[in-house]
Amino acid sequence: DLWSNLRMNQLYGRIQSFFSRTTRTILFSGWVPANKEKELTSIIRSSCASDCFLEWQNAPSGSDESVSEVPVQLKNPGFLKPFEMLVNNYAVPTYGSIDPTPFVSVAYLVMFGLMFGDAGHGLVLLLAGLIGKRMYKKENNIKQLLTLLCYCGVSGIIAGVLFGSYFGFQIIKPLWFD
Repeated sequence: DLWSNLRMNQLYGRIQSFFSRTTRTILFSGWVPANKEKELTSIIRSSCASDCFLEWQNAPSGSDESVSEVPVQLKNPGFLKPFEMLVNNYAVPTYGSIDPTPFVSVAYLVMFGLMFGDAGHGLVLLLAGLIGKRMYKKENNIKQLLTLLCYCGVSGIIAGVLFGSYFGFQIIKPLWFD
């Protein structure tokens, strides 16, 4: 509760920095996703009894320096959400550029499988991820991390079967390298 209250006050202070006011006028600016513009317009108009003036501007395009100021919200299908954490960990792509999440997901799983390459240990990772997801009910980054653990477990299992490695032993003949 203390952490939530502190975070709320921090966000409230940040929001207030975008406001200016006189006795009869409030001026504020900020970024809104384009698909939320109509909804926000109706909320603002109903809140101030249509006694307001709204001006919407589109984000700049091209290689303009102001493009780097535009916030970016990644939109990926649910199964790619764990990989968004990896992308955001390095850097959020600039506005108008390509979202690298699909490429990162494929490359990460292939690299993990090739480096880990053990079906038995991959099964342990998969089970740990599934058990963790079942025990952890909140939907946040921890659950996304556990989903990533499951994906890595499956990648390890596939590579382990290809390499013929089961808990470090060659129990079954490898499908790829012998």
